[in-house]
Amino acid sequence: MQIRAGLVWTALWTSTLFAGDWPQFLGPEQNSTADDESIVTTIDKPRPILWKRNVGEGYSGPVVQTGKLILFHLQEGEEVAEAIDVDTGKTVWKLGYRCDYAGGYGTGPGPRATPAIDGKAVFTFGAAGTLQAIDLATGKLLWRRDLAQEYGLPEGFFGVGTSPTVEGDKLLVTVGAKGASLVAFDTATGKTRWNASQDEASYASPIVATIMGKRLGIFFARSGLHLVEIEAGKEVGFLRWRARMNASVNAATPVLVGENIFLSAEYGTGATLVRWTGQTIEPIWKSQDALSCHFNTPVEFDNHLVGIDGRQEGGAQLRCIQAETGEVAWSQPGFGCASLIRVGPTMVAITEEGDLVLFETNTKQFREQGRQKLGGSPTRAHPAISEGVLFVRTPAELLAIDLRP
Repeated sequence: MQIRAGLVWTALWTSTLFAGDWPQFLGPEQNSTADDESIVTTIDKPRPILWKRNVGEGYSGPVVQTGKLILFHLQEGEEVAEAIDVDTGKTVWKLGYRCDYAGGYGTGPGPRATPAIDGKAVFTFGAAGTLQAIDLATGKLLWRRDLAQEYGLPEGFFGVGTSPTVEGDKLLVTVGAKGASLVAFDTATGKTRWNASQDEASYASPIVATIMGKRLGIFFARSGLHLVEIEAGKEVGFLRWRARMNASVNAATPVLVGENIFLSAEYGTGATLVRWTGQTIEPIWKSQDALSCHFNTPVEFDNHLVGIDGRQEGGAQLRCIQAETGEVAWSQPGFGCASLIRVGPTMVAITEEGDLVLFETNTKQFREQGRQKLGGSPTRAHPAISEGVLFVRTPAELLAIDLRP
């Protein structure tokens, strides 16, 4: 199976990307969308498993660049970054360090944050707060920082779970320490370039966007939304958005709708669509009845958002809403929590129960196009897609599923 392809470019990265790359959490443009991919639109019979292999513990999703898949998992007490050949499923290199994080609230040990790749280096953020950079080609350690020790990080409910984001020569991380909450690290050296805010960390990951002509880091931290000018490290906007109860988290990553920003959280918080005026952040609408996302990030298409409404413990449902108003277009009860990727007219879902489900990107009604059992529960790592091959991490295995037409 050869899935490497030619060069393409994207505004989010200063390095060269290859067609089929999925180099960070939620994909190349941080929107769970793979416009350049081509996949089947129905599952009439089980799709072929090209290869599979056992994995360690954790919830970190796979990422792919230039023929290498990076898996970040816990093996024999070590958090291990492992490069895997996408064609064969065989290990190219691996690098680990000791980690004793046990996992809060019975969630188990292992890393939560998905790695990021900038073409030359792999960046991982471990469950206990270890941030590191590894040479993509060789697996050699470039730099490592123990942020928990440096900043005295609180453990949080489920350890560190915010994925790092690469923007040019900066690595954006929601650290959540006093005096170092939203931080940009130098990708080459690991040195701190700037830090902003005093907020605690959340489980949502930062994204980047150009809004009102400004290149911004968009951070959804524990207290709410922060906008930071990436070059200067200056915070230019804040909107409080969090539950009143202390035992709550913001976990779904913000979603861009044009130049507007969609936020959603559970625990009685609800959703809002906001705009940045250049001076302040203003709500366009807000609702507790639209799309309350526990931890899965919704996907935007055709001025609609499709995502998981409701808490994981309470029978979450799949829901589609109008992005500009929050009006519910349709709901599918009993669907459960799921990670979503849009590929043209088809939505790919990996449910928490370990099912692969295809359904239409339809703004009128839910139309399932087939499903296939892949693994057990809880399957929570966000998948990656590359050249029509879907890479899924279940609790026990990493699978390469052929979705090519």
